[in-house]
Amino acid sequence: MIDDALRAIVSSGDYGSLVPVLPTTDTTLGGSCPRGHDFRIARVSLGHSHLYDATTVTCEVCRELGHEHSTWALIDPFTHTAEPPGRGLALVVTPPSVRGGLGQIAVYLGPRSVADADLMICAPCRRAVLEQIRVDPGCRRRGLGRLLVAASVMRAPSDRYRWSTTPVNNDPEVLAFWSRIPFPAPSTLGTPEYCSDMRTAAGIAE
Repeated sequence: MIDDALRAIVSSGDYGSLVPVLPTTDTTLGGSCPRGHDFRIARVSLGHSHLYDATTVTCEVCRELGHEHSTWALIDPFTHTAEPPGRGLALVVTPPSVRGGLGQIAVYLGPRSVADADLMICAPCRRAVLEQIRVDPGCRRRGLGRLLVAASVMRAPSDRYRWSTTPVNNDPEVLAFWSRIPFPAPSTLGTPEYCSDMRTAAGIAE
């Protein structure tokens, strides 16, 4: 859960609320909101989240229809740092120590990690396995899982890598998450396809 220091910052309202995030590299706003409203038509407006230190976009159609969330923070899933930031929201990437080993992408809000994904990527074998995604309970339903999937896939593009994941349980919330996320390989969702380098790095028997 969010620790006491972050909870105090959020509850004060001085820095804004935990608005959902929208993974995008499109700075021209030529895309659409998560509900599918075309930004070029839906009368969008820009703002700024002081909590995330990020640009926000409000879909006026969502707002006028009274949807719970109509504002999203625009986060580039490829931009990252090597160290936790002092403020704002950022992706922190920890590369694996060996080829095919386990790396991590974490979402930091200020100095605290609030979500992370473990993954294996092997460039020579063109394999990528998403091991797990974790989001703090207090930060769920804010698009952080979607952001982590997007950040993972951008580092191993699906036109060059074969993706898979570790087993996915039948919990309705888990299935709801994966059914909404544009994962590039639904046929291998829940069926990890480790290459020999990954097996060696993780000590997995053939």
